[in-house]
Amino acid sequence: MRTADDGRVGVCIRVREAPEGQHRIVVSVLDNVVILHDPRLLEERCAVARDTTTVVQSLEARNTAGRDGAVRQGRAIGAISSPSASIADFDQCLVSMSPAQMMEMPAIKHSDFLQPPSYASQEDVYQAVAAPAVRAAVDGVHSCVLAYGQTGSGKTYSLFGNPSAATTHRDPGVVPRAIEDLFGLLAAEKSRHASNPAIMYRSEVQLSFYELYQSEISCLISKRCPLRVSIVDGHVR
Repeated sequence: MRTADDGRVGVCIRVREAPEGQHRIVVSVLDNVVILHDPRLLEERCAVARDTTTVVQSLEARNTAGRDGAVRQGRAIGAISSPSASIADFDQCLVSMSPAQMMEMPAIKHSDFLQPPSYASQEDVYQAVAAPAVRAAVDGVHSCVLAYGQTGSGKTYSLFGNPSAATTHRDPGVVPRAIEDLFGLLAAEKSRHASNPAIMYRSEVQLSFYELYQSEISCLISKRCPLRVSIVDGHVR
């Protein structure tokens, strides 16, 4: 998930492949709206249809307002309510699930006309989630990208790509793409100032790699654990 400095909120949804029968998909994505269905009512077509209709009507109302020239401020339909589902509206939503999994989304599965969203590749995820943060960092703005989810939900894949050495370099995740992009942007900035002798452009890149687990912080580079954290003059040390 990324919250941009302009107030826009984006979310990426990835569902890990699992053997048949070991999990049920309880999430549906329509446009930029995420529906978390009540697992107890997944097989009740009328309950899923009711939730879906609520979202579709809200989307139609929003699109009509847009055509009429109304300005959408923030998440105009963020207050959707349903008795059997939790519904959230985002400014941008990416879905990286297999085609078969997308067809198992309850709203898609129980509908004769709704289509699954487009598949979001690693490049799509990077451009939507991390590329703006990298550009902001080069411009001197503190930036952060947060990968959040339960164990096995796909955080490592999103950050680094497939653990297989044969595919990591072919389809890398957010971290290797961000590093490559960062040095590319710095090189471009240096070239842009090279023709002006009055400007000495210099950049310095520092890398730290930490793990926060069960309230303990470890340095994954030096292997020191646990690390003591203190605040000095408003800065975390």
